[in-house]
Amino acid sequence: MVKSDMSDTHKHGEEISADTYTTLMRHQFNLQSLGDILQKIENTTASMKDKWRRGDEAMRDFTECLKEPKLTSNLIELNSAYLGAWYKWDQILQTSLKGKGLEQDLVATTIKA
Repeated sequence: MVKSDMSDTHKHGEEISADTYTTLMRHQFNLQSLGDILQKIENTTASMKDKWRRGDEAMRDFTECLKEPKLTSNLIELNSAYLGAWYKWDQILQTSLKGKGLEQDLVATTIKA
């Protein structure tokens, strides 16, 4: 018989068999191990939820950026439209002034600008 030193048992101070004491210690160890495992699962779950949340936010940000035109792309399109219109206007002017002796002046003005 072994004198129990476990303070959380109802039979504190009473003698119990060595087998019973060993069994109790084994169960206590198993419960602690299960508690550790459950804590690890909880931590992993919290970490995964955080990663999923951040992934969802990134996906929302990505889809929103596809919906909203960017200032840079607007400027590029505006620049292209402006240059295209300027080129077309230059062609119209050159065509309309052709044969009137003003072609050279128009080209010189275009180069200076």
